[in-house]
Amino acid sequence: MFEREAPSLSPDESRAIADVLGRIPRCHYIMTARTPDRLGGALVTWVQQAGAEPPMISVTLQKARSITPLILDAHAFCLCQIDPSDRTLIRRFSASGDAFRFDGLPLERGKTGAPIVTGAQAYLECEVIRHTDFDGDHDLYVAQIVAAGILRGGEVIPHFPPTPTKLPP
Repeated sequence: MFEREAPSLSPDESRAIADVLGRIPRCHYIMTARTPDRLGGALVTWVQQAGAEPPMISVTLQKARSITPLILDAHAFCLCQIDPSDRTLIRRFSASGDAFRFDGLPLERGKTGAPIVTGAQAYLECEVIRHTDFDGDHDLYVAQIVAAGILRGGEVIPHFPPTPTKLPP
């Protein structure tokens, strides 16, 4: 592992990096996990294919989300791709805490035990291969896809954020 200090960036360099990062397409996913006594979910947008054989993905999740201990205990999660115009689901899973997040939401239990949101466009069930806790604001998960499905039609529309990703000044 490489140990180094983060480079010092000028405001112009920070803006340029943020502008280019803002060009990377994203989709909206609800990341779900379950342990025997808890259910959790969070909205994520930074998902990328990480391998073909076996099929793998990488996902970043903001630190201190309530779903984190569930993923670490279960060693599995489900990514449910949602329509970016579904503001109700986006609001429901953007906030912190899991108190009423799943109330009235139709779910199925997947192969890994993680919940599948049946109103999603598609889903990927994943087993965690690696979790990395960086000195940043997100953790990285690399996972093998063990099941997948398209639940309803609809065009996959990547999201390009209107405001660039925040970087330190």
